Amino acid sequence: MRLPEITEAGFYLSRRSFLISAGILLGELALEASPNPLILAAKQEKKYSDAYLRDGGLVVLPSHGTLYVASDFHGRVDDYTQWLRKTSLVERIRDDEDAYGVILGDVVDVKQGDPYAPHDGDQRILESIMKIQEDLGPEGKRFMLLQGNHEAVDVMLYELLKKGRISQAMIDDAYNFAKRMSKEHYTFLKDLPIATLGKQGVVCVHGGPSKKMSSPRQIAKMDKDVVDELQWNRPHYAFSSGYINKKEMSLIGYRFEDVDEFLKKMEESTLLITGHTTTRVLPKEDAHNGIGFYGKHQVLLETSYGADKGKGKYLSLDLSRRYKDNTELSPGKEIQSLG
Repeated sequence: MRLPEITEAGFYLSRRSFLISAGILLGELALEASPNPLILAAKQEKKYSDAYLRDGGLVVLPSHGTLYVASDFHGRVDDYTQWLRKTSLVERIRDDEDAYGVILGDVVDVKQGDPYAPHDGDQRILESIMKIQEDLGPEGKRFMLLQGNHEAVDVMLYELLKKGRISQAMIDDAYNFAKRMSKEHYTFLKDLPIATLGKQGVVCVHGGPSKKMSSPRQIAKMDKDVVDELQWNRPHYAFSSGYINKKEMSLIGYRFEDVDEFLKKMEESTLLITGHTTTRVLPKEDAHNGIGFYGKHQVLLETSYGADKGKGKYLSLDLSRRYKDNTELSPGKEIQSLG
């Protein structure tokens, strides 16, 4: 109740009831003047330290070293092998160079009819990643795979299969790896991080920004609504191009301002790197073979699936540099060709 309403109502209330009502209001006014400590704490939430850290679904990367980023192999094992060869990533980590690698999810689920992906290509890529991490020991943490929407769905389907709630015949071919997944695969995929946060402002996720997120701690805690957006969201051009329908746009669509707001909440970051959506949905001037730019602060990456054969792109980013926006990424330097 507001004060004028209480004053008018006072003529009809007992003196005791009126004083109680007024006391409640005064208490509310006092709370407005002195915010709840929990609310105040949330507003003053401490930033993560400038060091490598795995905090649940979030990996924090320090402000030094080189970050190599690739996306969406979907079983194209030759492209994956080429990326490893061109970056010498495993050798760099083994030699204790200051290097990190992240694949933005969707290594699993061979696309039906894809001539460049053998039927077991996704399994071979996944088991290679698992072995590399194991062989590198404690430094294997620097070779990262994020959980994309395909890894997330396959994990869910595997769980349903094991509980007997569905049969393999009920699984859509789009998520074919779920039919071939072992317990070891399942354990590995279920524990994958969702995002990386570079201390100089580079954020990596599979799909797109979360409009529901208020703090990166929600990613760490694997908040389901936030994680779903990070794995499934697509830019609004996907709707205007017919790539997604009106209902999907209302559920998973985002716009330029959503990217900017998300980055602001991610410790005032400046650059979002994603895979998931083909660059073909973008205006021609913003789409190049294997890479696209959405607004000033997002890069859509196609290293393998989605790009023309041998034309995919990967990124080589200086973690000590604060990129103002995506115009500061240069071909031949930050933007590298897989071919």
